[in-house]
Amino acid sequence: MTFIIVLGIYLMGMFLVGIYGMRYANNTESFLTSGKQGTLAMVTASYMASHFGAGFVVGGAEQGAQFGLGGVWFGIACALSYVVFGLIMARGVYRAGYITVADLLRQRYGDKFTSNAYAIFNSIASVGIIAGQIMAGQRLLQAAGMSGFWGAVLCVTIVIAYSTLSGLWGVMMTDLIQMIVGGIGLLSVIFVIMTSGGVTLLQEKLPTPYFNYIPEAWTTYDFLMVLVPTTLYGFLSQASFQRVVASKNERVAVVSPFLSALLLVPFAFMPPLIGMYGHVIFPDQPAGSALFSVIFEALNPIFGALMIAAIIAAIMSTADSQLIGLTANVVHDLYQKEINPHASDKSCKTLSYAVAVGVGLFSLYVALSFTTIISLLSLTYSVLVAGMLVPVLGGYLWNRATSLGAISAMITGVLVLFLGRRISVPYPQLIAAVPALIVFIAASLATKPKSS
Repeated sequence: MTFIIVLGIYLMGMFLVGIYGMRYANNTESFLTSGKQGTLAMVTASYMASHFGAGFVVGGAEQGAQFGLGGVWFGIACALSYVVFGLIMARGVYRAGYITVADLLRQRYGDKFTSNAYAIFNSIASVGIIAGQIMAGQRLLQAAGMSGFWGAVLCVTIVIAYSTLSGLWGVMMTDLIQMIVGGIGLLSVIFVIMTSGGVTLLQEKLPTPYFNYIPEAWTTYDFLMVLVPTTLYGFLSQASFQRVVASKNERVAVVSPFLSALLLVPFAFMPPLIGMYGHVIFPDQPAGSALFSVIFEALNPIFGALMIAAIIAAIMSTADSQLIGLTANVVHDLYQKEINPHASDKSCKTLSYAVAVGVGLFSLYVALSFTTIISLLSLTYSVLVAGMLVPVLGGYLWNRATSLGAISAMITGVLVLFLGRRISVPYPQLIAAVPALIVFIAASLATKPKSS
């Protein structure tokens, strides 16, 4: 009952934040950019929350139970994705005022194909990410004794409610609250482990490889696949673009990704440590159950309730970021820019609501209907990085890049990815970028740039 009460209070609080934030979403632009009212605390927390999801917390604990401290690398990659984005793109994106990645492509290349391709690919990826968060929430609530179906419905309903009521401002403000709740929850469990002799227990019960920062069981391929794609996704993240344009000034836009990366690193160690503790206490439990076993069997109800709130916060903070980003892709990139350039603000805002609701419900359907969402999501990210990394980053950094170069690189990257997977080429997700880059340069040099 303690779990249900805490969860109910938390979810109602998120809904009330959405109602308050309606004042910051009085037109389509402010809905998608928070009216450029993002403070350093809000934007930084929202960056963190975009990665602080089921993979970071639940997946990190599972990796800790399997491999030990080496389970930290996904979280480290999340932090690195913001470092590379902050170093290379944040200032330029802020000054240009790009709301979406597709805005950059549209202005840079002057064609519809590349910008629309990104909007479509990213929308598909977002649905998968949202569905994955819903699945994690469903399993958690089932473990807490709630119906998995109604738990999933409850989570997606609250996310849709505050996202559609207040747009990006509501997402960022709830992200700030969710990171505070998530931090308190994780720190509470770490506190319990440390004060109950857990550190000594880990040293006594776990073999030495559990304390290696690179797991012995990992090949070079395993390590690179955890670290590199997530880091490179920093250049393609729709959520990052919206956080930049939502910043109230350039200082916030430039500092916030670095600050979020710095804060994510200590958070990244906590779930693997909890997973290691769960593996010691419940050695017969599957690695994926280590976190839930600790919550429901090793903690008192108050600390357990805090940890449940932390996981729900992590799940919802990722889901809401993806939902508002996908809404920007559909309404701003596809509808306003391509289908109906003269659309009224009222019709765009209505469509934003409809898209958020429709995508939330479709993601709920995917979450309830499929069990292989992780492999689907992995493939989607691979396609997005293979096809779009060179056109986005190359176009941003190289003035000589042309539309034909971007289109050629996109097609080449995706083809090499799929052919590499079929004929067992090593590291196809990474190798695909090499021929894509070669074709990008060659085709760009063979054609005139847009400004010519």
